[in-house]
Amino acid sequence: MRMNHITMTYPSRRVKQAGFTLSELMIASMIGLFIIAGAISVFTANRQTSALMDRIQSNQDATRFAAQTISRVVRSGARFSAGQTGQLVVEFPPGVAGQGVRDCVGTEISQITPPPARNIFSSALNQTTQRYELRCQSGNDPPVPLIDGLAQPTNQQPNFQVQFLRPHPTNHGELSTTNQAAEATSVRILLRMQGVEDVEEIAFIATMRCRVLGCD
Repeated sequence: MRMNHITMTYPSRRVKQAGFTLSELMIASMIGLFIIAGAISVFTANRQTSALMDRIQSNQDATRFAAQTISRVVRSGARFSAGQTGQLVVEFPPGVAGQGVRDCVGTEISQITPPPARNIFSSALNQTTQRYELRCQSGNDPPVPLIDGLAQPTNQQPNFQVQFLRPHPTNHGELSTTNQAAEATSVRILLRMQGVEDVEEIAFIATMRCRVLGCD
C-alpha cells in the first residue's frame, strides 16, 4: 500500500522586537548628564578641600620649624644684638665649639668655624618666586631661606617682628619689654604668615639660658 507524504506549512510569525523610543533615549541622556555633572562637582570640591588642607598643613609645618629653629639658637646663645630693624642677631658664647651646638642651618659650630659665631634672622623677598622668606645667616655666609610664605609686610605690620624682653623689675617671674638688647634675657617673635583667606599671626617667646644661668 503506498502512502503519500503530506507536507504541512505554517504561516510565518513576526516577532516584535523591544526597543527605546526617542523620548526615552533623551530622558536617559539627560539623567546621565546630571549624574556626570554631580560627580564632577563632588570631585572638584574634594580637590579644593584637599588643596586647602595641604596649604594649612604647610603653613603649620613652616611656622613650627621656624619656632623650633629660632628657639634652639636663642637657648644656645650668649647675647643678643639689635642689628638692623627687623633683624634678630644671636651671638654664641666663646668656647662653644665642639659642644654639640648647631647654628640655624644645622651645622655644628667647630674650631674651624670662622668668626663671628652668630646667627642673623631676617625677612626678605625672593625675587624669583616673589614670596617673602624668613632667612638665616650663619657667620659671614650668605643668608639661606628657612621658610617662605610670609605675608607681605607694611610699615605698620611687618611680617617678622622682634621684641626684646627682660625680667620685670618688681613683679618676679614676669617679663617686660626693653629697647636694650644687651640687657634682654628673652625675645618675643611674631611671624605673620599668608593664610588661606587672611594673614595668620604666630607668636612665641625664646629664652637665652646663659642670660638666666650665667654662663660667662
